[in-house]
Amino acid sequence: MFLENLLKKREICINDNPPACEASCPLHLDVKGIMKEVQKGNFEEAFLIMEKKMPLARLVARVCDHPCEASCVRKNLGGSLSISEIERALVDYGSKDRKKGLRIPGARKKVAVVGGGISGLSCAILLNKKAYDITIYEKSDRLGGGFWDYLDKGLSQTVLEEELEEVKKSGINVRLNSLIDRTGLEELSTIYEAVYLGTGNWEEELDFDEKTLATKMNGVFLGGNLSLKEDSLIMAVARARSASISMDRYMQGASLSAQRDNEEPYETKLIADTSAAGEEETVKPAGFAYTKEEAIQEASRCLLCECGLCYKACSHLRYEDKMPRDYIRSIHHNERVILGDRYANKPINSCMACGLCLAVCPTGLDMGEIILDTRKSMIKREKMPPSAHDFALKDMEFNQSEYFGLLKHHQGWKSRPIFSFLDVSFLAPIPSMLIKAMTISRKNWKVELAFT
Repeated sequence: MFLENLLKKREICINDNPPACEASCPLHLDVKGIMKEVQKGNFEEAFLIMEKKMPLARLVARVCDHPCEASCVRKNLGGSLSISEIERALVDYGSKDRKKGLRIPGARKKVAVVGGGISGLSCAILLNKKAYDITIYEKSDRLGGGFWDYLDKGLSQTVLEEELEEVKKSGINVRLNSLIDRTGLEELSTIYEAVYLGTGNWEEELDFDEKTLATKMNGVFLGGNLSLKEDSLIMAVARARSASISMDRYMQGASLSAQRDNEEPYETKLIADTSAAGEEETVKPAGFAYTKEEAIQEASRCLLCECGLCYKACSHLRYEDKMPRDYIRSIHHNERVILGDRYANKPINSCMACGLCLAVCPTGLDMGEIILDTRKSMIKREKMPPSAHDFALKDMEFNQSEYFGLLKHHQGWKSRPIFSFLDVSFLAPIPSMLIKAMTISRKNWKVELAFT
């Protein structure tokens, strides 16, 4: 029961929740990780972090509508962080030397993607990385769809054509001038293991599950603008990612709905500490886009959001260099050890249980109480010796009792007779100036001397 309660208390800590920018991003990009790398000038590393969750990153990063900026905690402290401009800088300075990943070997199940626009291409690329045999059916004579509408809005035709050529080289089959209607869709569902309908327009309204994006047609999944109420490029990409997850599970025979919480934008539980942050104005690019130096300067405005109030208040947490969730995990492991060393014993015995962590925690997590309960639990089960300072506490208790007195009293204190019950004539040969203090115990008839 103690261990079950321990894990429940661990969930009270909010520090591991993502920053507001990451939670509100439809793709849940690790914005904090990206900013850390940009602050150090590591543009290639930052681009790789972005590319992990953003298909067609060289295109999407340039034209993303960036809903993340509206939730930035800096918006009232000099203006929101310019995440959009920094991501464009990553494309310019971090994506030059790209390495082709090895294709995953395995059964080549066939997947059809209807629509070669933003949504269809995103879904095709994500499933292609999982070694599915992808065929895109595009009604026009070129891929790209809505991307072509951004040529005068931050996207160059050269970059767009290069990326579309990379799609073809990746092994994805492309069939242009191929219009798919309702009859054609039903036919594709009998030929392919799964079908993604990512076209911008469709002849009829289709019913679909909001979480899994599965339609009532067997193996057919919906995405793009057909599944959205608002026109958002990054949400269209996010829906393509969600559909790719569902299609992969469908073809693997796994649950479509399990563990799909917080897949779309949501409100984080993290309460970022901005008490030490001052107002800093957003860095404006001197030219059309950020230089490296300007991108680094703007990234340095990022507060790298975390709670961390207990960590800042508690010298013990700082010494152990652990946040509460990690600390509780190590305590949990320590409690479960049957044979072997319990490496968390020393840290557990080092906490003073002073209550500073509880005093500053916005959710009321009391690490002192948790550690004290752990001590009691382990000592009771003889899994840990009494605290290293147990003797010091008992000694202090004795020193404050009636059995304790000083031979050489402090200045300003009144002396009291303490030798009436004990013969201390053996001290005569010792010059009194050398004796700092003497502890006498009636109970054990013991004399302890302290010399100056």
